Amino acid sequence: MASPLSRAVDTAAAVASRHQHLRVEVDAGLSDRDWGTWAGHPETELVERFGRLDDAPGIEDAETFRHRTVGAIERLAERAEHRAVLAVAHDAVNGAILASLIAELATAPRIEQHTGCWNHLLNDDHRWSAEVVNALPGDGRRP
Repeated sequence: MASPLSRAVDTAAAVASRHQHLRVEVDAGLSDRDWGTWAGHPETELVERFGRLDDAPGIEDAETFRHRTVGAIERLAERAEHRAVLAVAHDAVNGAILASLIAELATAPRIEQHTGCWNHLLNDDHRWSAEVVNALPGDGRRP
């Protein structure tokens, strides 16, 4: 499953190409947060101007964003029926999902997600845990 943005689809396709049984599906629920007319402006500029990113007019509400992204992962988990799945998204999407599903990360001010990182989550009867967070290729961490 991938965000509809081309870099996520391309990454998912590269992984799928190495596994005959994988196919890439796109889910708009994994799209990055919608900044509306503020797209392209740095977050620091908006925080300086409005006090908080969430107070900038036209930006997708944080709760709506969280609900959308977590919903996409939960739908994917339901369809997977205890099989491993891959979701390719963006740092803000990953952070929202991790903060929402993993109790130990819920109060973290920011969950670091480096470009190209991966996370390994387990879902045991709707109880989520994170086995690996923010791993990078070649760092020796394995699922």
